[in-house]
Amino acid sequence: MLQPFRTNKTWLTDDQLILLDVLFDGAAAFRLLRGKAFRGQWNLGYSHTLDDDQLQCNLRWLCEHGVLDEERFRDETVFRMTAAGGAFWSQERCPVWKRYCTQQHYTTTLRNRTMITVLAVSAQVRDDFLALWPLNPARRRTATIADHGLIEWHPFGQLFGVFSIKGDS
Repeated sequence: MLQPFRTNKTWLTDDQLILLDVLFDGAAAFRLLRGKAFRGQWNLGYSHTLDDDQLQCNLRWLCEHGVLDEERFRDETVFRMTAAGGAFWSQERCPVWKRYCTQQHYTTTLRNRTMITVLAVSAQVRDDFLALWPLNPARRRTATIADHGLIEWHPFGQLFGVFSIKGDS
């Protein structure tokens, strides 16, 4: 199982780092982090090797050491990366934040149009992302907005967004 590059600058195990890979930008419940659900849930070509007991032990240990927080959401506990956890993850994965872009929504409307919402750290990165979208220009509405907690532990200041619709008028 080929895993992403890591620097080995922290004490995180490979399994713990893999958990942080999916928690870097959000939260997840235990059931979504379980070994048997992990690959399908997160669509990665790699997974951790922890059984349920080991997973619980690692999540508890990461919470006790300030890497993760746990909170109740609806009827279950979810785990979320802290700023300290984000610093560890960043030391290992070396993210290029000036190229960060994320697709917030991607749906098909009742009129069979494709609608996408994208947020990026610059207008150029946003436009580069949209250039990968299928041919024919889409109708776009762009905006520059204050970061509203896109990644809770890593503030960006401002974001460049687009709401775009493709399809028949």
